[in-house]
Amino acid sequence: MSDHGLAKLASLLLSFAGAVLPALAEVSVQNPGEPELIYIFGKQAGPDPWPSFGVVRGTPLAFVLNPQGDLRGDKRPDIVLQRGFPPAVVWSYWDGVDFEIAFSEWDGAAWSVPRLLTDNAADDLDPKIILDAAGRPVITWWRTDATPAVFSTRRTADGLWESETRVSQQGESARTPAIALPPDGHARIGYEVTGGPERQVVVTRDNRINPEDPPGYVPEIVATTPYTGDTQPIVSMRGTLTWVSWVHSASLVGWSELRNGSWAIPQFEPYNGADDIEAARFRIKNRLQP
Repeated sequence: MSDHGLAKLASLLLSFAGAVLPALAEVSVQNPGEPELIYIFGKQAGPDPWPSFGVVRGTPLAFVLNPQGDLRGDKRPDIVLQRGFPPAVVWSYWDGVDFEIAFSEWDGAAWSVPRLLTDNAADDLDPKIILDAAGRPVITWWRTDATPAVFSTRRTADGLWESETRVSQQGESARTPAIALPPDGHARIGYEVTGGPERQVVVTRDNRINPEDPPGYVPEIVATTPYTGDTQPIVSMRGTLTWVSWVHSASLVGWSELRNGSWAIPQFEPYNGADDIEAARFRIKNRLQP
């Protein structure tokens, strides 16, 4: 789940009798006058703690995002909250054939009708969203094609969505992107590249000067690792700092800070088991000073 912006995100957990009831998660605005506070009800244990979209508390449907998502099997959302702009959400939406990228935002009274940003014969997965300085959404995701690839799109000043563009390099087997917008105004999209003897953690810079300009992606390999598991790269920000972290091995989380436009030599934080990975990322965050 994204933690972009300064607004509040409340995650409230309810218990379900898993053998009796399906695990649903209600993503809703409880007070239309305070859309900066989004409630997420429902959680379950397991490899993917996100249950299905659904209605848990009998909230008016206009306030609930994607209330029929559980019937389709839609995947977990990514939510962006940024003070001064309405909340916006992306997720992988099952269209009856494969997963496409869906987008919705709060319009002051209800969630907008989901807009499908992709239309193809492959699964589009793991979308991530940020807002630029003007509140326009920028989205990235990956596609499970013959050679998996990372893509991106953004909404322009006239309210239209630009055509999707490939972020990863031609021939790269790229997946699981993350995105952030550092103070220099150039979006950074991180992802992992697989398919060789080593995995690479790559962060690509979008070099466009103005949002309406065509994208100009410049990749930089931040790290390589023989680790065979998911590296799970995440691009994070704290104040004026930007860094990327990833699972480097079965015992180390790697991280690199963006300094003067370049990525620093990787450093490493030990972790003890899968349950300690997020805690290791938190320890890295606390070590960095804005």
